[in-house]
Amino acid sequence: MKEHDLTVPAIAWKQIREAAGVSFILFRIMVPVVIAVKILGELGLVKYIAAAFTPLMSLVGLPGEMGLVWATAVITNMYGGIVILASIAPGLHMSTAQITVIACMILVAHSMPVETTISRKTGVRIRFMISFRIL
Repeated sequence: MKEHDLTVPAIAWKQIREAAGVSFILFRIMVPVVIAVKILGELGLVKYIAAAFTPLMSLVGLPGEMGLVWATAVITNMYGGIVILASIAPGLHMSTAQITVIACMILVAHSMPVETTISRKTGVRIRFMISFRIL
C-alpha cells in the first residue's frame, strides 16, 4: 500500500513512530551526557576542566567552560554539545557573538571520531582531516 492510500490516522501514527525512534536515539546520547556533566558540576570538576581549556577557548574569545561543550561535541555529536551548552551557558552570561562562535565550533568539529574513521575509508589522511576540522 502506498503512503497516499493511507488514512490520516495511519499517516499520523507512522509519523509518531518515526519521531519516537529518532527521539530515543537522541535520548540515549543526551541523558548520559547530562548526568555526567551534573556529576562533574557537583564534584566541582567543571572548573578544572575549564582551566585546561581556557588557553584554547580564549583564542576565540570564549570562557574556558565552553571547552567542555566543544570537547563533548567532538567526542559525541552536535546534540551532546548543545545539551552541555544549554546547561552551562546560562550562568556565564555570554554574548550573541560568543554563542555564535561556539555553535560554529560545534558544527565544524562534531562527531570527529566517527567521521574521521569514515573519511579514512575514502582515502583521506587522518592527520589532514583532524587538522582541517579543528583549525
